[in-house]
Amino acid sequence: MTHRHELTLSVTLRSPFILPGLDVAGLGIDTPALRDEAGHPLIPADQVKGLLRAAMVSLVTVGAAERRELDTLFGRASPDAAGGVTAPNAPERGCLITADLVAERLPPADPHSITRIKIDDTTGAVQHGALQVVELVAPVGEAVSFTGKAILRCPPGQRDRLAGLLARAWALVPAIGGAKSAGFGRVTAATVAVAASAPLWPAAVAEGVGDSLWLDVSFDRRLLVDAQRLSDNVWRGSAIVPGAAIKGALARALELAGQQPEAVGSPLGQALSSIRIGHAFPVEKDGRLCDLPLPQSLAQLEEGDGAILDALLVPPAHIPMGRNGAVPAYVGDWKNQARPDHLPASDIPTLPRIHTRIGEGYTAADGDLYVDIGLSSWQDASAGQRRFWRLRVDRNGADPVWFAQIIALLRGTGLDGVGTTGASARFRNAAPPPGLGIGPVSPQNGDLWAVTLITPALMLPDDVGDAVQGAYQEYWRRALDQPGLILRNLFVRHRLAGGYIGMRRRHYGPSVYRPFLLTAPGSVFLLQGALAAALERRLSTGLPARGANGGWATDWRTCPFLPENGFGDFRVNLVDHAALGREMHGIARVENMDV
Repeated sequence: MTHRHELTLSVTLRSPFILPGLDVAGLGIDTPALRDEAGHPLIPADQVKGLLRAAMVSLVTVGAAERRELDTLFGRASPDAAGGVTAPNAPERGCLITADLVAERLPPADPHSITRIKIDDTTGAVQHGALQVVELVAPVGEAVSFTGKAILRCPPGQRDRLAGLLARAWALVPAIGGAKSAGFGRVTAATVAVAASAPLWPAAVAEGVGDSLWLDVSFDRRLLVDAQRLSDNVWRGSAIVPGAAIKGALARALELAGQQPEAVGSPLGQALSSIRIGHAFPVEKDGRLCDLPLPQSLAQLEEGDGAILDALLVPPAHIPMGRNGAVPAYVGDWKNQARPDHLPASDIPTLPRIHTRIGEGYTAADGDLYVDIGLSSWQDASAGQRRFWRLRVDRNGADPVWFAQIIALLRGTGLDGVGTTGASARFRNAAPPPGLGIGPVSPQNGDLWAVTLITPALMLPDDVGDAVQGAYQEYWRRALDQPGLILRNLFVRHRLAGGYIGMRRRHYGPSVYRPFLLTAPGSVFLLQGALAAALERRLSTGLPARGANGGWATDWRTCPFLPENGFGDFRVNLVDHAALGREMHGIARVENMDV
């Protein structure tokens, strides 16, 4: 059985060394030192892993390690497309996860720095304008020790061999950071030691789980999940942790534990597919979820006082107007980022990092540079106070024994390898957040229900064309099993999800590439009918994903946007639509008028 082995990595560097950050360190500093949120200098986790892998390649080259051991530790990238659309393109994951190495040294009152220049090759003089002032975390010649952890997931019989190879590889690294050829960043000591070991798969089964529970989750490092591309080489992570990111890390842990969750017919695999793991939202101390999307029907008047109004109850055949005919501006056009008081924003600090690939000679490879913008996992780093995210987990028809076993794993050892940074997640029991009630828009409108998506949902076919309202009405009738349901109004946004997701999943068949047409969070629907029980039931299961053949999508291999992965989650009356809509009215449309 695979165990989780926690390793302690340490390295001592002799100053000067250049580990550049992106924060402004002070007046006249060109290259600030990379520090964590508490101000401690650090060696980033991806650089540690890159150096270890480069050194392991050297061991393989001289016959001191085997190629399979290199792949076991660090994995292999996905194959290219040479095999055609049916070729396997899943990467082979490594069993090693590294973290930042941190030095227990705070910035001094009088910062240290060193000046670098460039010599003109022709004249031998200083080249004009080629001057760099580098912040130092310690005076020149002083030794600075960095310490951190790594997680090695392998059978106990392989632990000593793999940990020993990592120790030999780590000892091969001659220098760390920039300007190594000029003598910067010399390594004077480097060690790897096993700190703790424990089975991945829990021996005990969780008791008192029930069919549904809420959990709080915290992370041990900066978080990068569901990243969006801002430019060619800049990515920004989301403040909301998708259920798919947590379930993917869970599936990997089960795979390493020898449970084969992806095998066809596997009882555990069937249970894992059925269990619904919701998206995790940042949580306030009072239990409110942060960063819930604003309904797209909310508006502000262009010549108003900035008050938030709502146009959902204005009949679709009318043009929404405010007082004295004021034109409403909807959420997407707001400049002030206003939010209702009960829907707070998390405002999590961002932590950008520069990444390069480690090439031959333990130096950065040319052309392989990008920046990711991760989010802080600390509520208060200086006080050691973690930030928490809250999520809901539902059994959703899965075998209760396997469900209890999975909950025991989450509550016990937790999960490693969440998101791009490989964060370790720790879970604890939590209370349901407020705002989960099912009720009509108002007592006067007992059969009207305002439903707002809080996570993306796959509700429409990709070729829906102009018949959007009719397609949504048909979807809601089927999803809630209410043939008489009427869709009275809607304010929706859409986005296409393609690229690697569309190419790998092939929702419409192995020979067809089409992106997914997603209904975005904040889309709001005004439904009419006796829907209380149906909405209550779907609140625990999530809204089903539309299948390629007109039915429901049920296979995660072809559709990543399943409700079991946290998609299709919603709230009823996320805001008080009736109260916010009192100052809005509608002007009847004239046929063919220019609006």
